[in-house]
Amino acid sequence: MNWAAMTSCSPQTAPTRHCGVPGTDDVVRPTHERNTVRMVSQQREGALDEATRWNAMRDLMKRARRSDAEVRPDPTAPPFLSHGQEQMFGICQRFPGSSVAYNMSRVYRFKGEVHTEALASALHALVRRHESLRTGFLDTPEGARRIVTDDVPDLRVEDLTHRPAAERDDAARLVVEQDLQAEFDLGRPPLVRAKLLRLAADDYVFVLVIHHIVADGWSWGIIHREISEAYAAFTEASDGPPPRQPVRPYSEFVALQRARLASSVGRESLDHWVRHLRDLPEPARIPIDKVASTEVDFSGDRHVFRLGEALSRRVREVSAGCRVTPAAVMLGSFARLLREEHGSRELVVAAPYANRLPHRMNDTVGYFVNSHVLRVPTPADATPADLIRQADSQLARALLHQEVPFPLIEAELAGTGGDTHLPKAFQMMFFFHGQRRIDFSLPGVAVSRAPYFHNGTTKSDLTLIVHEDDEEIVCHFEYSTVLYTSDAMERAAQAYLRVLEDLPAIPGRKQ
Repeated sequence: MNWAAMTSCSPQTAPTRHCGVPGTDDVVRPTHERNTVRMVSQQREGALDEATRWNAMRDLMKRARRSDAEVRPDPTAPPFLSHGQEQMFGICQRFPGSSVAYNMSRVYRFKGEVHTEALASALHALVRRHESLRTGFLDTPEGARRIVTDDVPDLRVEDLTHRPAAERDDAARLVVEQDLQAEFDLGRPPLVRAKLLRLAADDYVFVLVIHHIVADGWSWGIIHREISEAYAAFTEASDGPPPRQPVRPYSEFVALQRARLASSVGRESLDHWVRHLRDLPEPARIPIDKVASTEVDFSGDRHVFRLGEALSRRVREVSAGCRVTPAAVMLGSFARLLREEHGSRELVVAAPYANRLPHRMNDTVGYFVNSHVLRVPTPADATPADLIRQADSQLARALLHQEVPFPLIEAELAGTGGDTHLPKAFQMMFFFHGQRRIDFSLPGVAVSRAPYFHNGTTKSDLTLIVHEDDEEIVCHFEYSTVLYTSDAMERAAQAYLRVLEDLPAIPGRKQ
């Protein structure tokens, strides 16, 4: 089912925004300096201590900015795709209907008077500014190629005020769900849809759908900020905001990625992953409770469960006591769940990394993210704190080598015969979304995230998605409905909560 059945087509990321483990949306950037990479790689047999990890990252950030400063696209080069785009485009071409699984969306409720023309103009300004949002993809005899147009999407406005007031919310939900499940034609840009539903004179639902092949989770922050700023300017003056400093085009990243990976430093990072993933064991997973199918099927659902304020506070206290991120606590606890409930001796799970190197790409909308396979040992005598530190070590090492796309690792391992179980490494995935505030604002309008919507798909057998906000931590199990029932996910959620409730009061104390 899904990725285990898709040899040479392992997924890059899941469709939910953002994509992030700690560091992917923050200031930490990955690796590019040979000596520092070697220093970190030599410690791969044990946990990285905090000082070593952060000193290495700081050094790598400084040197990476200098080494990439002069790289520019070759104007005569073919319009190649990035490695991640090539992989996703190949999946969408090979498996009809799979493209919907990569629809990214944001749904907002607007309370107040909305100037639809200003909102449409702000959307157009965003798309004109970012090359990726005007990009499509074609399969040519020479291979997949990008096409960039000048087209911008219309803001479709649908008036629901003719319906009885009691029916409008349900009608809006139906429209949103249909929009989220509609497939893009990747050869017809822009791969962006925007719709504004009017429920009353001062009540709207705004839905924005973008295909993941042209944007990633980081991109949402850019999109929200630029629409907000442009909308404010267009409501004040018909000619909109003043000219802005141009952003770096995504094509520059494509050229930079190819040059970087062809270098000796890129080779060293690739070698790191080959060592890390060679002879990968059969990945353990939560046992399926349906008959597995050999057909590729993207049907999925989500089971949402909350930690509550007290348990969320406990996770943060253990995080501080172990001097690791909350993501490491959640991942280490998940490894403990697999060990204690299902006898696993190693957690094998994939996680996405932002791959925003160098800094000059921070304001560019595009698909930069790479996913990497983490291996968290779970020996029987390991304490909960041991597992948390092992998880932290795995997260940090992947961060240092995040620029290598998984297809290159897969191809390299195939050449050594060490890839037997590699396609199965994406059966389970882990996403952590740190504390975020909504950066989307419209003058005179109260903006809030609409209730959660799901498009009925999944890209892996099981994904643990962790959202941390100011009050509590909220988890989702996104799962294949071909393999799991909702009851199985409820049992898994309860078992995970029990593991979290048993976190040590004093980090490192034997249980």
